[in-house]
Amino acid sequence: MSKKKVNKHGLSRYIPQNVRQKIRKESGYGCIICGSMFCDYEHIEPEFNDAKSHDSACMALLCGGCHHHVTGKRKSKNRVWKAKAEPFALKNGYIKELLEPALDETIKIGNSVISSTQVAIAIHGKPILWFEKSNQSDEPILVNAIFHDSNGESVAFINRNQFISTVGEFDIKSEGTTIEFRPLPKKISLILDIEGDKPISVNRLNMSYLDTKIQITRDGSMLLNVGESNFSINQMMTNNCGAGIVLGSIPKTRKMSLGIVKKITIAYNIARSENKFVNCNGDHIGWVSSGFLVDKQYDFVGILDKDDQDKIIARSVTSEFIGYLYQDVHGYFSVEMNIHEYESYEPIWTSHQSKQSMNIRIRPEIDVSHRFFGMSFRPILKQSINNHDSLQALMDDNKVKQYASIDTPIELKDRVIIDFIGYVDRNPFDGGQANSFVLDVGSQRMIPGFEEGLIGHKKSEEFELDVIFPNDYHAKNLSGKAVTFKVKILDVERLVA
Repeated sequence: MSKKKVNKHGLSRYIPQNVRQKIRKESGYGCIICGSMFCDYEHIEPEFNDAKSHDSACMALLCGGCHHHVTGKRKSKNRVWKAKAEPFALKNGYIKELLEPALDETIKIGNSVISSTQVAIAIHGKPILWFEKSNQSDEPILVNAIFHDSNGESVAFINRNQFISTVGEFDIKSEGTTIEFRPLPKKISLILDIEGDKPISVNRLNMSYLDTKIQITRDGSMLLNVGESNFSINQMMTNNCGAGIVLGSIPKTRKMSLGIVKKITIAYNIARSENKFVNCNGDHIGWVSSGFLVDKQYDFVGILDKDDQDKIIARSVTSEFIGYLYQDVHGYFSVEMNIHEYESYEPIWTSHQSKQSMNIRIRPEIDVSHRFFGMSFRPILKQSINNHDSLQALMDDNKVKQYASIDTPIELKDRVIIDFIGYVDRNPFDGGQANSFVLDVGSQRMIPGFEEGLIGHKKSEEFELDVIFPNDYHAKNLSGKAVTFKVKILDVERLVA
């Protein structure tokens, strides 16, 4: 707005900084009606033409859309006053803005560029910046990000192109194409540039998660502090890989209130009650033991507890809630979420393979085992026997199993690596396809008829498999439907006796 234009009382359109800041805070840093971030400072009553001063008590933030409805009298002034008394953001605890980034998988972080990378940044096993492809070919790439402040508190998220911020004691400015967070005067926590059809740009950042800190300075350099290690990156380009920047390791411990638990003690407890932990591909990656999740190095990586509804929940050893514990028909355990976000609107990363096959698995939940056991970007086609120390020798059943590639027909309990794509009425459907998918035949992880239909086929075969979805299937658009899968057998492996 022009600072020179004045109304009939000589009041300039320029609003002093302290008044603007007060209006932002009272409005919850977003439109008082819808919570959108990009707004104008509006005089409610009297309107600007009749106002004698910029009085925050008579002003509020309104986005362009809501202001248009007010001036067009499709929303009454009475509705605006009610919204000012109870702004959307303060009522709901967040503000939001839909972003429209470029179509390609690219994001700028200071001077650095990360593109075509599944996870741009991960800290201690937690993805905090990643991409997802939209189901619609003409829609932009979906960007996800989790931002913390310098004290480690979550302040904002980009959840599949929806920018969401919790409403706290910091100041948020949204002007032009820029979103700016200031926890204190002259202290910048985050500056984003979200110009349409261009990569989202993180211009400034000062965040911490556990013992790791990331800063994007004024000159675009990236300063990284991991524990006691410090280093800087002036400029880098990362393209076409699983992960761009991975900092720190999965939090783990064997320290309890009474002292350090020995690995041999953990191993004996596991051997006495074999409670295997598996990921969405059915791979054995750890155990459940004595109220803990245990990795294959015999360290505690998760803590099990009950919530208010007596559901078993899994937390990291730093007490962060991760998901819910489930047990399948074989007695194997997993930690999952049934939606792609937490109640705070923090997005959850889903592996590419898990997402592709979601609508053919019996359980459609989101696998969050990566938060305890690390991320995996491609299947392991071969497993070899490692040298077992005396500790591992205690558990014959838990030794790393060796599979050998075979050319004979598939049998029950064989492991297969397959490409498949499902069709309903000759059209492919979302969540019904995968490449290099690893499956133990007979695991009952897939819909009835799929695993059985693989039996008898051989490596390198390509064929069609007809299956009917159960009538009570979780995806209503598929329940009771006849589908055809085009399947290619990439490899068949059999357990070596």
